[in-house]
This record gives sequence, C-alpha cells and structure tokens, in this order.
Amino acid sequence: MIDRDCVGDDDIFTFIKPAIDIHTLGIATATTFLKECGFHVEVLPAVCEKAVENIEVDKNRKVIRKWLHEKHIDHIGYSYRLDPGEGERLFYAFYSFLRNEKLLKEQGGSIRKVYFSGLPETCKRLAIGCGDRVIFFEGEETPEEFLRKIGVPDNLYPQSLKEENSYDKKRWQIAGEFLKDDSFQHIKAPSHAGYPDYGSLTDSLEKRLKYIADTKSTPIIRAHIGPFNENKKIALDQYSNWVKRLALSGYLDVLSIGSSQLTQSHFEKSWDGLLNGGGVPIQTSEEYLRVYEDARPMLVRSYAGTDNLRSMAEIHEKYLNIAWHALSFWWFNRLDGRGPLDLQENLDQTFDAMRFIAFSKKPLEANVSHHFAFRGADDVTYIASNYLTAKAAKNNGIRTYVVQNMLNTPKLTWGIQDIAKARAMLKLVRKLEDKNFRIIFETRAGLSYFSPNLEKAKRQLMAVTMLMDDIEPEKILSPEIIHVVGYSEAQYLADPNIVDESIKMTLFARKQYRMLKQKERILESNENEEINSRTDVLYRDALQLINDMETMIADLYSPWGFFEAFRGGYFPVPQLWAERETFKNAIDWEVRFTNGGYHVVDEKGKSMSMNERLLKVKTLRWGKEREE
Repeated sequence: MIDRDCVGDDDIFTFIKPAIDIHTLGIATATTFLKECGFHVEVLPAVCEKAVENIEVDKNRKVIRKWLHEKHIDHIGYSYRLDPGEGERLFYAFYSFLRNEKLLKEQGGSIRKVYFSGLPETCKRLAIGCGDRVIFFEGEETPEEFLRKIGVPDNLYPQSLKEENSYDKKRWQIAGEFLKDDSFQHIKAPSHAGYPDYGSLTDSLEKRLKYIADTKSTPIIRAHIGPFNENKKIALDQYSNWVKRLALSGYLDVLSIGSSQLTQSHFEKSWDGLLNGGGVPIQTSEEYLRVYEDARPMLVRSYAGTDNLRSMAEIHEKYLNIAWHALSFWWFNRLDGRGPLDLQENLDQTFDAMRFIAFSKKPLEANVSHHFAFRGADDVTYIASNYLTAKAAKNNGIRTYVVQNMLNTPKLTWGIQDIAKARAMLKLVRKLEDKNFRIIFETRAGLSYFSPNLEKAKRQLMAVTMLMDDIEPEKILSPEIIHVVGYSEAQYLADPNIVDESIKMTLFARKQYRMLKQKERILESNENEEINSRTDVLYRDALQLINDMETMIADLYSPWGFFEAFRGGYFPVPQLWAERETFKNAIDWEVRFTNGGYHVVDEKGKSMSMNERLLKVKTLRWGKEREE
C-alpha cells in the first residue's frame, strides 16, 4: 500500500509520459504548482520519454532505472490521455517495471507514490488491477484537490489558488440557466449555402465568410474529428460514415481532420512497427481524396506534416482543396516530440511551405500561441509569438491570416484575462492589415478545459461561448470562426451526434447571451475597466518585447531570426519537454499563475517588468556568445 502521509520537504517529483502522447499542459500546470509549494520537479529527458514508450525492452528499462536513481525520484506521475486501451497497456507495463525492479517504497525502493492521469475510462480500467496502490486523476480535479490528493499540506498552497473572479462566477450561473432550457436541441442548422460556389471546387473560406457577413448569419463553425481504431480499414470506414453524416446534417462548415501522428510524420511511408497513438490513420493521397468527397459541401482542413512540410502542403492543396493551411513554426518537431526535425530545420521548411501557400492564395493559420502556453509560457509570449508569425506571413505573400485564439489555456486563466489577451493580440496583428493582408479571428475552448462530467462539460461549453462573445461585443460577426470542441472530449471522442449537439449548444448560448446583454449588464463597469487596464499592459509589454527583438535580431522575420528569438530566451518556456540543454536560455525562467494570468517572475516570486525581463534576455544572450 502507498503511504498517503504528507509529502516530505525534500521530496522530488517527476512526470512521465510516452513520447506518442503530446498532451503536456496538465503536466506543466502540476509542475508549476508543485514548484510554487516549494518542491523540486525533475523534467523527464527525451531519451527517457522514448524509453517509457517501450519499457518492455531491456535497454529501455536500464535507461529509466538509471535516471530515477540519479535524480533521487520520490514521486512519479504517469500521464496518458489518448486511447484507453493503449493507456491501460502502457501504464501496466510501466508499473510492472517498477514492481519487478523493486523500486517502490513498500518493496524497499525509493518511490513513495505513483500517480496516473488519464481519461476516466483508462483510470477505471487501471483501478481494477492497481487499486489504491496508485492515485488516479481524471482531469476533473481543481489544483487544490490535486495538491491534497498527493499529500501537500494546506499551508503550502499558493495564494493564487484562493483568488476568484466574479465575471467567471456570473457566466457559470448564466450557463446553468441556459442548460435548463433544452430548446437548444431544436436549433436549426444555419443556411450558408446561398452563394454560387458553395460546396464546389472553387468554394473557399473567404467566399463563405463574405456570404455570412452579407446575410448577417452565424460564424463559420469548425470541429476537429478523428476516430481511432487499431484496424486501419475499420477506422477509415468509420470516419467516412461520420463525415457523411456531418455533411448531411449541415451544422458544420469546416471539417478539421483529426489525423493520426503517423499521418503527420510518415505520410505515404511504411508504418510497420510504429505506434499510432490516436486520430484517424490517413496514409495515402487517395484516402485524403475520399475524405474530401465525403465532406462536401463542408470545407476541409488538416494538420500540417512534421517533415517535408512543403510537399504535405502541396498534397493538402491537391487532394483536399484545403480551406486554409496551418503551420506550427517553433512546434511539431523535436522540441515537443511531434517530429524528426530540429528547430532550425523545422523553421526552414515552414517558411518554404509558407511561400507555397502564398502562391496557392490560400489563408494561413499559425498553430503557435497555445503551444507556448502548453510549455509554461507567460501571457505576453502567447500574444507576441502570434504577431511574429502574422508579420512573417505577410512578408512572405500570405493575403489572409487566421488568428487562432485558444481560451482557457491554461484552464485556470480568468475570463477577464482571456478577454484582455485576445484584445491585445488582435490590436497588435490588426496593425498589419492593409488592402493586401486580412485578419480573420478564430477562437475555441481550451484543450484541457472540459470536465469528464458531461453535464458540467455542457455548462462549460455554454460558458466559454459567452466568453467568446465578450471579446469584441460591438461586432456582429466576431469571432468569424468558432472552433467548437465537443463537450465529451474529456470523457471520449465526439462522434457526429455529439458534434452536432455541441454546435447547437454553442449557437444557442451565443444567441441567448446576446439577447440577455440587451436587457442587463453582465460585465460591470469596474470589470470593463480592469479588462481595459490588463489589455493595455499586455499590449504595451508585447510591443516592447517585439520592438526589442526587431532591434536586436537581424532579419527577425526569417527562419534564422525566429530560431534566434527562441534560443535567445525571448519566449520563456520553463516546461519545455525536450532539447532543454540546447535551449537553456528558453527554460531559464519561472512563470507563475498570479491574479488570473501567467507572468514571468523573479527569484523572489515577484512579477518582472518588461525592462527587467529584457535585461535578463541580454544577459543570457551575451553569456552564451561569450561561451561560444
């Protein structure tokens, strides 16, 4: 049995996940709060992450055993948020390794406690075999509950966890009232079919948006869908069925293909012996074409590749008539374990792909800001990184740029801070607009926002829809694109019924909230003042950060410039999962949740001014130059 007494002052934690699972936000959040409580957390190196994936191999067991011993690990948290069957197999293999090697405290080893975080179904399966020897987290837990379950004394909890925000409480109450009114089930699919090119080979995001703007209809609705099955044919047939059902129901404008990791990394290559992880396993151009034909009249988009980026963009253009492309710039490579390229190679290929996208005259979305947040970045980094990609896109001939804004990321972020972040980011990127460059605003709920409790998740979906509507309340069509996350995602993949129901709830909440705001004030004057103040600070700090980069880095808006900005430490990512030795300047920061947002702090835990932060960047960079 695991000792459930309070953790010791000198206890050392680590969080482990297989390389195939890219979900790191929960790990980053847990790490942040444990550090604020005064505990030391060791970040698992990439070589160990790969070893965990195949722990049955003797050399991999030796790698993990050696690392655990050298780092004097007392507590291990294991995270896997993909397919429950795979999660059950992988964790049992790892836990068996701990027991067989007699590494647990009860066996005379050093590991005091073992935790598992995953989907509720995975936790249920594992609990049957592990019982209370493992402490389980399903994602529903508050930070206080997380700290309490692992045994952190109450007196060590950060003060930030005890702060609350009235705007969020109010939205939560309103969402509860909306949910009681089940008339959302009768919301009809918006008709966006009134223009000549609708659903044809010449249809486009811009044409659909123009029709919506002219008719004052609802925003474009996008959803990300991709069922997983180990049998490739079954998975593709199921996906074909799902896509046809969504096309027929008419609620969805844009099908976002939830493709597998192997689709992104090994397209039209052999998959023999490789783990897939999750997502629909599309391997060939013909399979892409099948999706496109099944999806019409919906528009279609997909992830970029993780290698041969330009070639993948060309394939997406030819076989999907892709509505808009998405590139990840600093991400989807060795930094986050998503691909084989190092950062410089990834940026070189990204800019090359971007030039092709400009030639194709298709819009571009930067899949960037929230990935910085996943690695522990602060809110200013979230904003500034999107501006850099927008300007790089404009400089390389892109005419339409989609600003993606993931709310609730991390999920503790207060609503007023989310509004301020979005407004500051939009204010910055819209400075770039002219007759040849257009900004389209897309927003969505956070990746880890939803509860496994489905009734609570429905309420969350309505609450975040209201938050979206308060970002630019004066605009009839804002956001122009809503990426609807299925309310079931924390429990199981959203099928067509869940997708359509989630869209109905989103449209209903948006309509009802707008009507309610005509009758009564939701954001009080002091809250609006607070939002304006936060927006101004975020905008000013992001602009100062950008101006310094433009001054200090030659040819900033190039692959080498982006590499130097990251390597130099302009974008703090203290929870970077890999390449930590290579990018020491990027991880040599502390970011804390304070007053509803995420801020860079000094060694005393005080928020750093931008002047102090830039001085530290210069010190880090000069020190590195002297070493070289």
